[in-house]
Amino acid sequence: MKKNTLILISVLSALLIFPSCEKDDDGPGSDSVEGFSSSVNNVYDAQYNFIVKNQEFETANFSDMPIDEIKPFVDEYIVSAEQYLEALNHIVEFEQNTKSLKGFYDGPECSAYDFIPTLDNGVGPGLVKGVGDIIKLNKEEMDQIQKDWEDGLISANEYKEKVGKLPQKNGGKALGLGVGAIMGTGAAVVTGAVVGTATLPAIATIAVVGGAVGVVTTWYANWTMSNKDGEPQSFMLTGKTEVGGVIPLSMFGDNANVVISVDGYAPVALNNFELPAAGINKTIEIEGVKIEDADMGGSTQVCLYEEPMTASSCTEVQFVSGTPSPIDPGPGEGVTVTATLVPPVADCSISFSIVGTDGYSNSATNNSNAGGQATFYIPGGAAGVVDNVTITSSNGKTYTVTYVF
Repeated sequence: MKKNTLILISVLSALLIFPSCEKDDDGPGSDSVEGFSSSVNNVYDAQYNFIVKNQEFETANFSDMPIDEIKPFVDEYIVSAEQYLEALNHIVEFEQNTKSLKGFYDGPECSAYDFIPTLDNGVGPGLVKGVGDIIKLNKEEMDQIQKDWEDGLISANEYKEKVGKLPQKNGGKALGLGVGAIMGTGAAVVTGAVVGTATLPAIATIAVVGGAVGVVTTWYANWTMSNKDGEPQSFMLTGKTEVGGVIPLSMFGDNANVVISVDGYAPVALNNFELPAAGINKTIEIEGVKIEDADMGGSTQVCLYEEPMTASSCTEVQFVSGTPSPIDPGPGEGVTVTATLVPPVADCSISFSIVGTDGYSNSATNNSNAGGQATFYIPGGAAGVVDNVTITSSNGKTYTVTYVF
């Protein structure tokens, strides 16, 4: 497969999907690959819902909430975590039943990748454990608080105070879970915690040849990084875009395991994905296999090409991301949030809006510098205060940063 066979259908680059490649005739059939593809979609839906509920949980003001609404509110959050854990475990089931049979290679830029990841390059146990801990700890403590209230052992104020401490003790950020979800081609981003340490701006383009522009594409990436104490921390980012859209590599950690599922085709699992340098668009060119022709254990060829990423106007911004500094502020410590446009474009307006659980709010709009960045300063809050900072680019891309003092 030669690079000059590419048909460009994106202003950035293209992803080729051709019929055929390799399959395992002894596999259990196409239902398994189709089932895994469905599981990728389920992970996106469950993770997005969990993140939304996690943010609501971590920013809730329980002192102003009627008591009869508090437990149902917490239970709804726990259910979202249970649904997310179920979706993750379904992915793990496929990984447990998959053996890699890759066996072909075509030059330095191309190699074979499995349809379904194996346990060696799949969803890490740390992520599954982290979600399980959220469920177990919050359920146990909420049930005990509720029992103490019903037995008359605590007052209404004590009830609200105890529940109010749960988000800082057992929320996603408190338990070191880094998860994020991206809607569309960067039109909205929601993050539960800081998703990794952002690299310099880089993207990967997805496309399909032959009139398939607009086909829904779902993806996820997971990786492990060390936190400030040197302990491993699990991250997972998921997104839903369309053929011709892009993936925000600037939000990935190093050596991520990436799964890309284009509707109608077998997914591909890119293990130990190598991030490009700053300012690069990495084309992911897949020799696709129709999902009805794919067997579990099969693989296909993927070629990775790099080219400079360009943007000349604010309307061409694909994503905006944000990082607080410090990432884990102490009580009273001021925070500077840095927004980054991808690709970087100068003199674009970036809007910041902060709402804190202590009632503090503020907003500002600043222009990006030559590196596509702008900053916003937020004064420190008391211990346990949660800030929600929404960043919006001039063409409507958004990102949400959440941190706890």
